[in-house]
Amino acid sequence: MTLIGLPLWYGTVSKHKSIEEILALAKSKGIEYFEISIDYPWPYRKRDLLDSIVVNLTNLGFRIAVHAPWRDIHLASTYEDIRRASVKEVIRSIKDYSEKAEYIVIHASTAQKLTINNIRREILGALKKSIDEILESLGENTYICIENLSSGFPSEMQDIVDAVINTTNCLVLDVAHAYVTFIKHYKHHYNDFIEYLDDLIKMFKGIEIPVVHYHDVHFSNGFREHIIPCDDITKHKELLKRLRTIMPRFFLIEAFIDKNGRHLDITELINRCRELMTWIKIYL
Repeated sequence: MTLIGLPLWYGTVSKHKSIEEILALAKSKGIEYFEISIDYPWPYRKRDLLDSIVVNLTNLGFRIAVHAPWRDIHLASTYEDIRRASVKEVIRSIKDYSEKAEYIVIHASTAQKLTINNIRREILGALKKSIDEILESLGENTYICIENLSSGFPSEMQDIVDAVINTTNCLVLDVAHAYVTFIKHYKHHYNDFIEYLDDLIKMFKGIEIPVVHYHDVHFSNGFREHIIPCDDITKHKELLKRLRTIMPRFFLIEAFIDKNGRHLDITELINRCRELMTWIKIYL
């Protein structure tokens, strides 16, 4: 059975007067877990809020996942000092919460260009070293999953495969990130995104995909991600049918804004995603 979840981050929960009321509503509407994004200012500011959220989630019977910090973090950097500092910050930020986490999401990023000076092997080596050090600190049973990104490394097909197989063999498939990559690099090679997604899933054969991140993306002077994915339910039904082939254990509706860029509170997100949640339960 696939569990449906929502993200929690400082910018969302700090707007609510009562996190207890929000979590109670989520429980009543069928939300089964929350992925906590521990990025700055957490855990350096409002640590008491973060800790109280974890306690409330546990008391209400929610499953908990953790998204490790990613801004300014480069776990695949070929600069050893930057790589080590990134590892140190990831461990420091999530160590107190990792034991409760069903999974931990990692961005395996670097600002380096893989096509310059043939440094792919160095990048993959740096990434493996970082993941090994994180696991050594947090414990070998820590369930770390690498997320495909919308730009840079790892966003393209082979980069994702190499990054995941080289480290944890566990992938968070972010469908919207994959769509951005499709538009940037592959749209002239496929009839549509569904066909590309089919190929992507085939290429990931042998890789564990326990988690799907799902949100919408709009293109206008660049692109805007993490939009509530509830406007074209027919399109989403077709995507859900394809995702059935991997049967993820966790399905995160990773949305924070509407198509106009207005930030949504958790109550509005829950209410507007009710039809999507129904179809998730039907197909997954």
